[in-house]
Amino acid sequence: MALPLPWMLMAEIFPIEIRGVACGISAALNSLVSFLTTKTYVNTIAWFGLHGTLFLYTFVTGVGFVYMYFYLPETEDRTLQEITDFFVQNRSAREFKRPKSKRQVERNNDIDSLM
Repeated sequence: MALPLPWMLMAEIFPIEIRGVACGISAALNSLVSFLTTKTYVNTIAWFGLHGTLFLYTFVTGVGFVYMYFYLPETEDRTLQEITDFFVQNRSAREFKRPKSKRQVERNNDIDSLM
């Protein structure tokens, strides 16, 4: 079962200085949102019906996705120090360009050597 996987990965995404507090806050917010969703599910179905409830959850998920796309940078192939420096500088997520992977550099070198 993959349920514990996000909890294990959560410790990897926060800097060491705030890891304990940040993991605690994240876990508390997760529990709070799960509780509120579970507690209001039956009432939401009574108010909006099943389709309306699922549309509401889909809308909230879509808003979260749009926020993530525009405000959170891509962190693949980045060190934790590079990510921390980016957030300290308070720059836009679109400015956090993805570094060229070794495979892309090798492919470009191969193409250049053929020409």
